[in-house]
Order: sequence, then structure tokens, then C-alpha cells
Amino acid sequence: MSQRLFFHLWLLGFFSLSLAFSGITDLRAAEPACNIALGKAYTLTPEPNYKHCTDPGDMVQLTDGETTAEHFWTQPGTVGWERTPFAAITIDLERVEPISGVEMTSAAGQAGVAWPLAVFIQTSDDGETFREVGELLSLDREAHGPLPEGYAIRCFSTNALATRGRFVRFVLIASGSYLFVDEIRVFRGNDALLQGPSTGTLVSNDPAKFVQQTRMRLALHRRYAADLANLRKLLAEASLAATVRENLTARLAGIEKKIAAAFATKAPPFDASGEGFRAILPIGPLHGEIFQVQAALWDALGLDFQSVPVSPWDKAVLIGLPPGKSSEGQQAIEVHAMQGEYRAAAFNLYNSSQEPLELSLRIEGIPAATELTVHDVPWTDTNRFEPVLAALPELAPQNGTYPITVLPGLPKQVYLTFRPNNLTPGKYAGAFVLESAEKKPLDSVSFTLHVWPMRFPEKTSLLLGGWSYTDGDGAYSVNPKNRDSFLKHLQERFVNAPWARPLVVMSFEIDKATKTVTLDTKEMDDWLKQWPAAREYCIFLSVPAAIKDVKHDAPEFEALVGAWTNAWVKHWREKGIEPDRINLLVADEPGLDFDLSPMYAWARAIRKAEPRLRLWTDPVYKDPAKAPTEIFEVNDIICPNRPQWLENRAGFDTFYFDWQRKGKTLQLYSCSGPVRLLDPYSYFRLQPWECARIGGTGSFYWAFGDGAGFSSWNEYAATRDMYTPLFIDPAEPTVVAGKQMEAIREGIEDYETIRMLQDAIKRRKAEGKPTAEAETVLRESIESVLYAEGVDKIFWKEPKDRTLADQARVRILEAIRQLGE
Repeated sequence: MSQRLFFHLWLLGFFSLSLAFSGITDLRAAEPACNIALGKAYTLTPEPNYKHCTDPGDMVQLTDGETTAEHFWTQPGTVGWERTPFAAITIDLERVEPISGVEMTSAAGQAGVAWPLAVFIQTSDDGETFREVGELLSLDREAHGPLPEGYAIRCFSTNALATRGRFVRFVLIASGSYLFVDEIRVFRGNDALLQGPSTGTLVSNDPAKFVQQTRMRLALHRRYAADLANLRKLLAEASLAATVRENLTARLAGIEKKIAAAFATKAPPFDASGEGFRAILPIGPLHGEIFQVQAALWDALGLDFQSVPVSPWDKAVLIGLPPGKSSEGQQAIEVHAMQGEYRAAAFNLYNSSQEPLELSLRIEGIPAATELTVHDVPWTDTNRFEPVLAALPELAPQNGTYPITVLPGLPKQVYLTFRPNNLTPGKYAGAFVLESAEKKPLDSVSFTLHVWPMRFPEKTSLLLGGWSYTDGDGAYSVNPKNRDSFLKHLQERFVNAPWARPLVVMSFEIDKATKTVTLDTKEMDDWLKQWPAAREYCIFLSVPAAIKDVKHDAPEFEALVGAWTNAWVKHWREKGIEPDRINLLVADEPGLDFDLSPMYAWARAIRKAEPRLRLWTDPVYKDPAKAPTEIFEVNDIICPNRPQWLENRAGFDTFYFDWQRKGKTLQLYSCSGPVRLLDPYSYFRLQPWECARIGGTGSFYWAFGDGAGFSSWNEYAATRDMYTPLFIDPAEPTVVAGKQMEAIREGIEDYETIRMLQDAIKRRKAEGKPTAEAETVLRESIESVLYAEGVDKIFWKEPKDRTLADQARVRILEAIRQLGE
């Protein structure tokens, strides 16, 4: 089967391909030049809503003949959608026209903007009955090659159509949170196309219904095709005998034919439409056959079953060769932990046979006073079609061993969490022994657990939060069904600065004449009960321009806000919470296009009523020197965006350290996405290290519960990007650990290790003892981690050494021990 035919079956199992490949190419315009869409009217469903480019011109800009050449989605000539699963653009050509090709300009590759999952081309003679005639991205890929890496503007084009219609509809299916389009062209074909029956397969006239029916099948097509293509490339590059290569290539071709045949029907041999579907690889038996070919490749190269220690934070390779025991790198697991501290390790397993291996994992040498959890890590796909090993469901032991299934050709990871308790300091050696079902040893991974004499503190000092929003009925993917599990999970990972939404403080009545405030405290009290051990509480006010109906510039506004403030302070004190433990985010992410006057008015009124309340701001100025000074004057805590800081470290250092010297508290937050593509190491674990470098007191991430309202196990179904660093399903009562959240926990522990050395240095100085060597260790350790090559890159696929933080931490632990002797 030709690659061209497979691509169309891959994406378009919904319509007949006979016209595309049945000898009617003479009806297509060889050089499409007449743009019959120029100046034509069109409709948009839904209405564009991306604030930086939405304007009245959206209804003419797609067919006005002008193309955006600069940064795409900030230009008024672009039409954009945010957090919508699709966009449909229907152009009225005013009469039935022959159509040979189309073009559509888009952009992606930066700021969380991804290329569409697909762009379907549909035509209609009457505007009521639509037919599928092509999928633009696959047609463009055939003619012009793969999509570029990084930011790019792309004119998707094809001259391979042979159809007709008065109405041409482009249905863009989002693979993330954004869709952007500029100029669209439709090219006139040969008049002979006006004769005979309409081409293409009938589809729903309702774009939303069409997308719902199409999205899951489309995602599965793309997953299968990507793995076939990558494995075909690996086969071509591998050092194989010609006959072996031919045999494996033929096997792939056979699988490809079966996949195409399956997707050409309405009932593929697996169900991906049910509510319980999870995008866990392999997806269906045909997908499993692809990995069996990879297993055969490994076997042909003499790679038997292998167990290979790896960094738990490195991104695993789905299609590729096992690293091998003789390769450079760690060949045994080394874990360094204080008493009561969590530390991770991992190893990968590779099965080069054609059958699943049912194994038992037996652990030798682990002291009884060590908590050990074993996680069987599944491959989960993402809405960007980059599979990851991020979910960490726990394995339960059976008769003292852990059952593990290793599928043919699919790398398996085992993730481990150590937590020593009340162990005598020293080294503990052991092994993870892998045995077959017949108890026959297959391999083992040795480990050494280094237990240090220090004890991890029961309460951590760095504030940690993530807009958890467990107040009310919860938010995003958190609800009453899973909230208890969610709370327990976060609190076990040192979250001590929870966030609540405005309703907890905005339910009140006020007598304007007497300035008497009557509070409705139920939402607040319920939320406080959820977090009894919190160090501080954070509340997003999202202040309106008025308090009740009194505007912020009215003479009585300040007194009314003051009365509201005093009423809440009184209530918090009755609950044992002093006002300096309350952080108020008056207005979120002030930036260049922000109306700051309500924020200033509320902040000044709150500060006047109760100066001990902490006003918190998260400015998003890429050049903070351009921000109004009053933003920083009226707030106590300044929490810049860390990825922005990394892009302009010198400028941010100069600006924010100056405000720190003026008495402002610095903290950091990050809100990039989608979460599964973010590096657990550089993005999540190293943020507390950055706090240590800048003297920051808090580390925040958007957002612990934001799974977009969908299951973390099926990103195919999500209509926008997810941000939760753990795995949540709104329909299930429990949450599952995720690597990104575990990396946050280790980062908090790293911060405490740094703080312990800082405290030890202070004590030694107070005693008049030398500290120069320890201070050098502290400074060099932090610098070696934060200034290493590649660590300013926040995405997981970007290469870097993710062992440096552990190496630096051992140096710090040794310095602490020496100061204590």
C-alpha cells in the first residue's frame, strides 16, 4: 500500500477515496492561480475569542488577500480561538464552483500554541448537505514535508482536490488550547468538475457533532501512524542483515494494511469511544503488533531481556534501542536520603521476545524501617502525541513480591520511592531481583541506600501552593467525589499554602449607612477545615470595579472595603488565624493591557484597614521595568513568572532584587503547559532551587487541580491543555501520583536541605567559627544546578543532565554533617 493511500486512510476513514486515486487528476488545475474565495463572505463557529487578535475585522480578514507576516496571534489580521475544541469556517463562493485546491495559513510552536490536530475540508452545493473531500494537514504534509519544530507560520496547501461546491467549510480540530488562522484561499478547478454527482462522504451539517464523532478516531490514527513511521525509520538506520530488514519491513507493511482496513470501517477492533477509555499504550492489539516488530528488531541485534537503571526524571524513548548494559551512565541505583525524606529512583525493562513476560519483583536488602513504594509506570499519550512515562500507580505486593508485565518491544519503567525512618545512618546495599513466573531469576538491579544522620523537618519552610481551589464543590477536575483524595495527596507532598476562589470572602451583606458588614462564612469555614495544618492561606479576590454597587472611585468606597476587611480579620482571628497568614491576590497577572485602577483602590483600602494582611501580586511583564511602579508599591509579595525570569535572568535579577531590598517579599510561580510535556526536573523540581537563589519564600504552580474537567488518562478527549501535575479523573474517587508532582516534592526537600546548611552556617558564624568552606559549597552547589547547560529549557524533550541536583545535594549534605561535627 502506498504511503499516500495510507495517510488518507489514516486520517479519512470516513469517506471514499475513489476520486482521489481513480485517474481523474486531469480535472485538477496544475497550477492553481484563481482564488475564488477572495473577498467572499464567511461564517465562523464559534465566534473568535482570543483577546489579542479578536476585532470586528475578523469577519473579512480571512479572505481579504492579506497575510500576517509577524508574530501571528498578536496581530489584528489573525483570527483566533482560545479553549475551544474546534473552529468551523464556512466560505460562501456565491455559486457552485469547481475546486482543485485550497490554502490556509496558521502558526504554532510557541507559548503553548500547537498545530491543529486536523483541518477537514467539506463542501456543499446548498449549505445544508456537506461532504468530506480532504484533510488539509495530511495533504500538505505529503506535498511539503513534516511540520517544523519551534515557532513557525505555515501556509497549508493542496492542489490535489477534484470537487465542487458553493460552500467550502474548514473544520479545525484543536490539539491544545488555541487555534489561529489567517488568509484562506480556494482555487478554481476544471469546469468538468461541475458535471456528475457530488464527491466525498456525507458528514453532519453540525460541525460540533462532526468533531465529536471524529476526534477520537483521528487521535488513534495519528498515534498509530506516528509509531509506524518512527519504527520504519529505526529499521532503516539499524545495523541489520538485508534479509532481516526486509522481513521486519514486510511485517510493518502488513500491520499498516490491517490498520488501514480497520479504520476504513465504522467499527475498529477496539472501543475508544466509551467513558472509561484510557490512552494507555498499546492502544488495541494492532498497536501491540507494532511493538512486537520493535521487539524483533531488538532480538535481531542480540539485545536480550534487559533491566537498566535510569534517572527517574529523564524522558523515556518509546521507539528506539535499549541503552544496553555496556552504555555509559548509571549501572546501579544510588539513593541519598535523610530520615523521613522521600527520594525517587527508577529502572527500565526491555522485552525482546514476542510474548509478554510475567515477572515477579523481589526486593533484597531493604531495611524494615524504610517505606518503599513501587510504581508500575504506564505509557500515556498526550494531546500533542508525545507519549510519556508520567503516571505513577502503585503496585501492591503479592506474597512479598510485586507482579510486573513487560510487553514485547514496549519499554517498561518501574519507579521507586524510598523513605527511611529511624535507621542507623550508613549505607544499605540490596537488589531488585526480577524472576519469571517459574521463579527463575532473569536479571537484577543493585542499589545502595545512603541514610544521612539528619532528620527531615516535620514542617517545611518554603510555601508551596498551586491554586488548588478545593473550596465549594471544587474546580476543574476536582469535585466532591475525589476531593478528599486530592487533599490527602497534596498535603502528603508539602502543600502548605492552599488557594481559594473569591466566593469564600465575597459572600456578605453591607449596610452602607452604618458600614455594618454581615458575613456568610460557610464557604470560608469549610475551606479552612480542609487545611488545618496550612502555614498560610491564599485567596484570589478577582476584585470587581465596585463593592456591591459602590464604584472604586466613589468617596465612600474606601470605608466600605475597610469595613469588609475588618469583618474578615475579626473572623479569622476567632479561628486562630492572624492576618499576616492571609495572602490576598487582588487582581491576577497584571500586564500591559490591564486596567489597574480597581486593583489599586482595593489594595489601598485593605492596607489602610489592616496593614498586616499580605497583598500578593503575580505580574506578567516580560520587561518588568515597563510595569507601573504602583503595582509593586501597593503589594507586599511579588511573585514573578519563573519561565519569564529564565528568559531575562539579568534584567529580572536587577529589577526584583531592588524591590527586595526595599522590603518586598519575592516568590515564584509557573503556569506553562501542557503539563505532561513539561520537564519534571527543570520546570518543577528546580523552582525551589531558584527560590533559594533569590531568597524567595514561596513556590507556586498553575494548577494542581486543572485537568480541564477531563480525565488525565485520556487527553485525546480534552478540549484544551491540562495543567495538573498528578492524574485525576473527575469520575473516579482517587487520584494517582504523577512524576511532575513528585518532582515538586523533591524540590521542596532540596530547598529544606539548602536551608539546613544556611542555618548551620549562621550558627557557626554566631559561635565565631569558620564557615568559608561551607559557604563556597552552598554557592557553588546552587550555581552548578541552576546555571547548567539546558536547565533554562522547560520542556521534557529538551536534553540536559538531570542528575546534577542530586550530586549537588550530596555535597550540601556532607557540608551539613561536617559543620555538625
